[in-house]
Amino acid sequence: MGGRVLRPDRLKGLLHAAGGPQGLLEAVMPTALAEAIEARRVFERRGMARTSLLDARRARIAGLHMLPPDLVLDGALVVDVGANEGTFVQAVLNVAPRAQILAVEPTPEPLALLRARFGSHPGVTIVPKALTAEEGSALMHVTPVHTGSSLLTPRPETGTLYDTDLTAWSTAQEVEVPTTRLDAIVGDRDVALLKIDVQGGELGVLAGGGEALRRTRAILVEIVFVSHYEGDSPFPILHGRMEELGFALRDVSDLWRNADGTAMYGDACFVRT
Repeated sequence: MGGRVLRPDRLKGLLHAAGGPQGLLEAVMPTALAEAIEARRVFERRGMARTSLLDARRARIAGLHMLPPDLVLDGALVVDVGANEGTFVQAVLNVAPRAQILAVEPTPEPLALLRARFGSHPGVTIVPKALTAEEGSALMHVTPVHTGSSLLTPRPETGTLYDTDLTAWSTAQEVEVPTTRLDAIVGDRDVALLKIDVQGGELGVLAGGGEALRRTRAILVEIVFVSHYEGDSPFPILHGRMEELGFALRDVSDLWRNADGTAMYGDACFVRT
């Protein structure tokens, strides 16, 4: 079949109008595909395993593109605090198959799914506890959508921030879960990457990891700009604490905004200075 040939002068004009090759790429294909192609290039330049475009996009969604370019994950220790069903665990394994992962998840339903998915994986150790400042137990406030479950009490007005059913942010049940400290599960090992997604309980995780944090290279953590839980730590508080611990902000993901454009949450990458 015949086709029209794009003349060099026309291609040059398109590149200029789009702001370069990357701009042209984004203009002629869906954003998700353009992001996946670029993500795969980023991970390959860093020596990570070659992945499918889908897995590259999943790794980008997980925030792995925000890490320092010289950070090696393959064969290194990754600690996933708030592993839920294991989406982040899989994203890491897709680009670093030999990573050693501690997957920390205390909530019964996602813990069962995590065990079913990675319970027999030689590189994944599941820790069925919550990380806090001390050993013991605590009440987990389980929400109808378990990604919102937290050791902290959800604020009743949180649902209005997203224009959703208010019951989605209510406590459906309280479950007592065992707690431990980051230092206890890491021991004397170096941590290449610590990921924290604990719905407001970030300061508790950090408080229990004084020794481990001194041997941690990078941290990926969920950040919020509006309080969602009683006693949580919105971005200014968390950022200040990270600086006190010797970490500098390296990058911030695209932010989720509500209907009026207010920034609600995202992810941030901090690196040891």
